[in-house]
Amino acid sequence: MQYRAVMLSLACAVGCLLPGNLPAQEWTRFRGPNGTGISDATTIPVKWSENDYNWKIELPGVGHSSPVLWGNKLFVMSALEDSATRIVLCINADDGSTLWSKEFASAVHNKHVLNSFASPTPAVDADHVYVCWSTPDEYTLMAFDHSGNLVWKRDLGQFTSQHSCGTSPIVYQDLVILGNDQDGPSYLIAVNRKTGETVWQKPRETAVVAYSTPCIYQPPGKPAELIFNSQAHGVTSLDPLTGKTNWELKGVFDKRSVSSPVIVSGLIIGSCGSGAGGGDYVAAVRPGTIDPSGQPKEVWRMTKAKATPYVPTMVAKGELLFLFGKGIVTCMKGATGEEIWQKSIGGNFFGSPVCVNDRLYCMREDGECLVLAATDKYELLGSTPLGDSSRSTPAVAKASTLAEWIESKPDTWWSVDGDPLLTSIVDFPCPSDELAPAIRRIGATLVLQDKDDKSTASGEQVNADRLDDLSDTNNKSRQKTLLLSWKDSDTDWLLMEDEPLTEP
Repeated sequence: MQYRAVMLSLACAVGCLLPGNLPAQEWTRFRGPNGTGISDATTIPVKWSENDYNWKIELPGVGHSSPVLWGNKLFVMSALEDSATRIVLCINADDGSTLWSKEFASAVHNKHVLNSFASPTPAVDADHVYVCWSTPDEYTLMAFDHSGNLVWKRDLGQFTSQHSCGTSPIVYQDLVILGNDQDGPSYLIAVNRKTGETVWQKPRETAVVAYSTPCIYQPPGKPAELIFNSQAHGVTSLDPLTGKTNWELKGVFDKRSVSSPVIVSGLIIGSCGSGAGGGDYVAAVRPGTIDPSGQPKEVWRMTKAKATPYVPTMVAKGELLFLFGKGIVTCMKGATGEEIWQKSIGGNFFGSPVCVNDRLYCMREDGECLVLAATDKYELLGSTPLGDSSRSTPAVAKASTLAEWIESKPDTWWSVDGDPLLTSIVDFPCPSDELAPAIRRIGATLVLQDKDDKSTASGEQVNADRLDDLSDTNNKSRQKTLLLSWKDSDTDWLLMEDEPLTEP
């Protein structure tokens, strides 16, 4: 049986999620929020080692599916190569334990040697997780609730491609939207996320299969537009609620579109290419308008085949556009296509880069995670070998650290022994089912203190299990404060229940 390694770095969730009412950025689809590949996390390092992982597990099978996250639940797909059995897994992001898994028998069929039977990335919302896969006879779209119960299942008909499928679904409002551009009869479809019933279906011309996952373009002051890239239709804008075509620019791509659209400087940018190599390019399109007064137009094209990302989707940081091609990374001006810098870094890329805290993270096929500065000057910040090959895209969970939590509620500044600390009032009793898992994750020690003596760290040490007592409204412990000492850190944060102290 094949196995697939999944690792969650302590650095990727330093401090992890504290109480559940904290703001957090969910990673709900391929390449995160709207497919941008951009995270507002701030605590991911540029290098790490085996000792830094919170957990590391092996999944049955193999797959190129990227994880998606909702709260502390991580969803991912895998498949057994010898039988094409599809596996949907839900993993506890706190400790790596498998919460549930579902297996679905399938039939081995032709696919590209570099593809897998589990390449689409799930989509997730507050209620469900949505997955898809194909055989030549059936294109399956399914929804599960977060407990693993099947909610609905759709058979979308035959799927014709010598490479098999790889497009991922997205969620927009109450719709699950999926592209079905294939070698056979093609269409785009939106179904009700709660029932799976078809809301709209848009017929498409048939060309080669497209693996591009759509995104939403939001023109200033105008309705949202759904953007698809493909060889047959070029760049297409539709009303996401009705499927009505707003505008379309055909002829933009003369080869297969594998990467997904990105929006930079008001332009929609995509790429096309061929696995055989040669003739790959990137094109930027100025969007049209819903009314006929404004027509879409190709603005620039980059034709350096080796620098063009055939499979990876590009990522933007402000006005800068970053391309990870065939061992070459390029920084360009998104508005004009002007090259700012280009560097050969070796290897090849199938996973798409993500941008976190002004840093680019990308998985090379040989399993090396490279970290570059997302700036107008090339700088390799770090690299970490993960020990196995990789053709998937990283997912990022924002870690709401204790410091971030406190900074979001700036009640006052005060000092202990002359050192200023930012503090926040804790509304006790705090539900133990919210705080206890957070304490376990960060390996913190809680210390009870007398509320009249906050300058010392002496007192009863409390582990996460003891928080049940602290949550009891009749327990006198709630009249005391909590000092939380971070693992491997000299920083102590005093969380207090009574009035703020005096400014230093």
